[in-house]
Amino acid sequence: MDNYERIIGAGNQGDFVLENQQTADREGFSHVSKSWYDKTISYDEGMEALESEVGHREDYLVPKSDIQFDVQFINGKPSFGVSLNDGFYVPTDHALTQLVSKSCQNKGTGFVRSLRENVFNNKDEVKVDRDFQDMTTILSIVRNGFRRLPTDSKFKLRCYDDGTMRAFLSEKYAEVDNRWYLEQIKSIVPAGRLSHWRGDADTIWGNVLIPDTIREEDDWTMVVWYRWLIVKLASVQYTQCHRCSELSA
Repeated sequence: MDNYERIIGAGNQGDFVLENQQTADREGFSHVSKSWYDKTISYDEGMEALESEVGHREDYLVPKSDIQFDVQFINGKPSFGVSLNDGFYVPTDHALTQLVSKSCQNKGTGFVRSLRENVFNNKDEVKVDRDFQDMTTILSIVRNGFRRLPTDSKFKLRCYDDGTMRAFLSEKYAEVDNRWYLEQIKSIVPAGRLSHWRGDADTIWGNVLIPDTIREEDDWTMVVWYRWLIVKLASVQYTQCHRCSELSA
């Protein structure tokens, strides 16, 4: 260890932004680069995006006896999916995992998902092109497990008008609307901005930038405030989980 020199940092890691870039002082975010601030969105813009997504979805509570699995050709490619109300819905990877988990007692989810994914060689060329036989294998696995579930079972399906199914849940799960969750964040961090926002009607991913009206320069005050914020957001998340939502997972 005598041959090593200890490196001690000086200043704050974000100082280069304050020293070399214009910050969003005028907008009330003096600790945020102006160039990055321009990439953020307001709560209202985030809410509009959620509203747009919600208009394209339908949630169904369906008895087991009314759920029919099938393989159909979409754009010339065979796809495993669920026939419902004269429509055919192809599950996303997340929904397929939920479906197989329920049908096969939490086993084989990764294997079943792999049957939908082409295999490539080290030259990025298709080595295994998934075909009709792969899809019928998924169909057989799901049908075989699904037939053993209680006959009085009901399931909640979230389907979109683009032909995708994004959730396959048991009836005990209740919907927690992400618009409600965003409203809770807005009430906790008023005047904040959404950064790295990838939220939609099913998931919320992103950061909340804290405005100068809430920030305090005193380090200890900020530590106390951040701890309060973490507890408050955890409370919101607990409320969401307590209401038994898996739709936002």
